[in-house]
Amino acid sequence: MSDQPATKNDVTEVRAQARRRTDRVFWSLAVLIAGTVVGGGYALIHQGDAAFERYCERMQHRDSIGARTAAAQAELDLAVARYLTTAGHPRLAEVFHRAAGQEGALASAREDFADRGCDAADTTEGQ
Repeated sequence: MSDQPATKNDVTEVRAQARRRTDRVFWSLAVLIAGTVVGGGYALIHQGDAAFERYCERMQHRDSIGARTAAAQAELDLAVARYLTTAGHPRLAEVFHRAAGQEGALASAREDFADRGCDAADTTEGQ
């Protein structure tokens, strides 16, 4: 330090340097925060995609089991309808025949979803 008093230009230059340092710190922190937010958002989206894939695969597995169950129920309903027809109960047989048709439609719909990929654009199309 010199023994000479500071001039107005010296004070102005020190203020400008302090301002530049403050601006650099501020913008560095702003970039750091923005990077953290963007990186965190990307990680959350990526984790969300993976969670959706796992959920979709579980739902497809469940619907595959449901499709096989509905198909088996449709076969059972048809067998009961045939028995009731031969036993002389045509109206009751018709009820079981309609139930078999509905179970068959359910089996078809569930199998369609189970066979569709999880990355399909719209899994509810046509429903």
